[in-house]
Amino acid sequence: MKLVIWRRYSAMAWQHTPLREPSILFRSITRIADRPPPNKIRVGTAITKWSAALIALCAFQLAHAGEAINAANCMRHVGGGGFGDFDCYEANSKRLETDNQKVDNEIKQSAGLSDANKAELEHYMRTQDEAVKSCEMAVEFSYAWGVDVPPKTHRNMYDVMGARCHYSIRKQQNEFLRDLYSIKTG
Repeated sequence: MKLVIWRRYSAMAWQHTPLREPSILFRSITRIADRPPPNKIRVGTAITKWSAALIALCAFQLAHAGEAINAANCMRHVGGGGFGDFDCYEANSKRLETDNQKVDNEIKQSAGLSDANKAELEHYMRTQDEAVKSCEMAVEFSYAWGVDVPPKTHRNMYDVMGARCHYSIRKQQNEFLRDLYSIKTG
C-alpha cells in the first residue's frame, strides 16, 4: 500500500506524488493536532455572545413581567382584540366620561358664557352621548351577517370594536372640551 500526498502546483492543477518518507507526514500531523483549530475559537466566541444576549433578553423580560397592567397603563398593551383590550377600552372610556362631565361643569360655571352658549354645549354633550350608542353597530352587524349568534355568552372582537369606538369618541370629546376650556384659562 502506497501513501499518497496531494500537492498543489498551481491554482488549477493538483498533482499527487508517492510519499517516500512517512515520518514527515506523521510529524506534520502531530504539529497540527497540538494547535487548537481556528474555527473552534470563533464558534466558542459566538456561542458566548449569543448566550450573553439570551440572558440579557430574559432578564429584561423578567424586569417588565412584574409590571401590573391596570387602567392607567393598559393602553400600551392593547392589540389582538381579547378580553384585556375590551376591559382597557371600557375602563378608560368610563374615566374619560367622568372627566368630560367635570370639564363640562367647569365650562358652564365659568363667568361670561351666555345661556345660548351653555345650551349649545349641552347639545354637544347629548350629541356625543348619541354617537356612543352607535358603537354597538359592530355587534349588531355581526348578528345580522350571521357571523355571531345570539344569545351571546362571551366577549369577542366585535365587542372590542365597539369598546374601541366608545373610547375614541370619549377621547376626542375630552380633547375638544379641554380645548374649549383653555380659551378661558389660557
